[in-house]
Amino acid sequence: MIKNISILVILLALLGYTIFSCSSETNDPLYRIGKFKSSLFYAVYVDGHYAYLTDNDKIMIVDVQKPDRPEKVGEVRIGQPVFHIVVRDNLAYASASGKGLVIVDVTDPKRPEILGSCYDGGMTNEIQVRGSYAYVANYYSGLEIMDISNPRKPVKVGKFGEGGHTVRLDVVDNFVYLADVDNGLEIIDVTNPVSPRKIKTIPETRGVWDIQVEQDYLYLGSVGFGIKIFNLSDRESPRLIHTLFESKEVKEICVKDHYLFGNCDGKMTAFNVKDPKNPYQIGVYKTMPKTHTICCAGQYVYFVLKGFHILKFQEKGTASSSR
Repeated sequence: MIKNISILVILLALLGYTIFSCSSETNDPLYRIGKFKSSLFYAVYVDGHYAYLTDNDKIMIVDVQKPDRPEKVGEVRIGQPVFHIVVRDNLAYASASGKGLVIVDVTDPKRPEILGSCYDGGMTNEIQVRGSYAYVANYYSGLEIMDISNPRKPVKVGKFGEGGHTVRLDVVDNFVYLADVDNGLEIIDVTNPVSPRKIKTIPETRGVWDIQVEQDYLYLGSVGFGIKIFNLSDRESPRLIHTLFESKEVKEICVKDHYLFGNCDGKMTAFNVKDPKNPYQIGVYKTMPKTHTICCAGQYVYFVLKGFHILKFQEKGTASSSR
């Protein structure tokens, strides 16, 4: 009898079946815990228990309370590819090709509702929201500033552009840090949103593709110089303090607490950046080369490409509650 069971187990294994379920916990600090299948997603943003995903024509809302079993709860059709999304106070701000900034009420995740939009040409990429303004990276036009005090009627009030191709941005105090793949990192004073003023362009940052500010440090991902880390204690004069993966492509990054995650040459790579002058690699998860967006929240890293993927992260030697 035992011999027959053993033969059956071997046969089923050869055919690709799994008989015993095993925990998703591994010895790796970065491992996949959940997945939501789809042909293509462009962006992901996580707020509370929900992940907001975008694709060729809609925004999809997925419940991630159980990260090993993400579940779709609602969606709203935009009618155009949606390249970026951010959520603030039950409002989703999305950038859609041919529609610009689109504002969606997500108070009820099962029934999201489009409230208003604003489009002035070009192709909108990343959006950041601060107070009553949305700051938009327009691939062809540069920086656009929208007054969103009335979400049903957002209005463009200011702009800045010097040619090139603007892909990402971040906002700190009264400054916008603009990632222009042709011109490099540009610093814009937006004290007066109607008339933004350029402060400077940071040398040797052409090829910048992603940007994030965390506390007093600025992190750049790129198509050719790896990851650059700047001290941002002087908002007008970032000072380079370290470079990771020099001369390599790291187009997507995410920084949370003192951890940095980046798609480095097709692999999701985690770094400890508690001391940004001396960061070190702590984990790797192999992915497909074209990861579109990375988002970090709590112990989890979320990214999209062909599907929505959830990784769990824990640095070896630390308790899971440390993040």
